[in-house]
Amino acid sequence: MPEQFAKFIISIAENTKFIRLDMIPFFEDYIKKHPTPLKRFKRAYKISRSKSNLKIVKSNVAAYLIKKGNDLFTDWLNTMFYFRKTDLSVEIKGGGTSMDVVINIKYIYREDEIKVMERVIKDYELNKNDITIEDICLLLLSEAILCMQTFFNEIIGYKFSLMVQNDEVEVSKNKINTYIELVTRLYS
Repeated sequence: MPEQFAKFIISIAENTKFIRLDMIPFFEDYIKKHPTPLKRFKRAYKISRSKSNLKIVKSNVAAYLIKKGNDLFTDWLNTMFYFRKTDLSVEIKGGGTSMDVVINIKYIYREDEIKVMERVIKDYELNKNDITIEDICLLLLSEAILCMQTFFNEIIGYKFSLMVQNDEVEVSKNKINTYIELVTRLYS
């Protein structure tokens, strides 16, 4: 996994320089270039429809996420990208309405991943753009999650968005803890 992670980080640096607005299109293109994991993901999380093939009832989307969201987000981050399940935790709870949920995701970057990011910052002179290792940690996780909404919308049949509400990075000697809180919004 560290070699795949390194190649992925280098590719992001070469193509986006970790500029946020360029990252989601890069991630979406990356996913389209690797269709097999996406097909597996869509099959695994396809929502059962009634015999009349009606779309899922909007109010059930939150219930679906509360029930299956932990596995959904974990598999997305692990299958489509290179986030290890062992260092990833997902908690989902109901939001302000019956159609909203709050999603808390934590990922712990290990020392080998941190070294790759430090090398990329140096090699691509990202510090000239004020890109720090903390920025990279947050951007990798948040943008990987945010690009999910396009593909998830295909699965559920509704326009559904994910929005980052809070984020936090804790740096220690040999690991970086990254926390992201998201909320969902369903569009009519």
